[in-house]
Amino acid sequence: SDHAIEVLVTHTLETPNSLVGSAEVRHIGGAVSSREASSSAYGNRDAELILTMGGGAPTPGANAALLANLDSVLSELSAERTGGVFLNFLDGDNRRSQSAAGVSSAERMRQLKSAYDPADVMSHGLDFAS
Repeated sequence: SDHAIEVLVTHTLETPNSLVGSAEVRHIGGAVSSREASSSAYGNRDAELILTMGGGAPTPGANAALLANLDSVLSELSAERTGGVFLNFLDGDNRRSQSAAGVSSAERMRQLKSAYDPADVMSHGLDFAS
């Protein structure tokens, strides 16, 4: 929407010290949306677009400011957002969130994790051990 473009431009280009260095919108329809939601852990297949944002934060204080700015962008875009997330684009505490996968995907990932990695050797990504 025009509003979404305005918010992204404002926070990435026009706001001094926003620390939001990039905002990328990707179109994902096509093959992604043609598969059943239960066919893999890739959720939100009905979304047409993915928004990824990032920035540089050389200090803990700058990181806190960056996260606050990113939260502000997401808040301003609440009407345009679906509420879904894509696991590949999560970072920080969100990366460990099982809710990010969706209930059915999270359960499937727990079953696979239990079968193929019961010792939780691969424990640095998403937390599906329990």
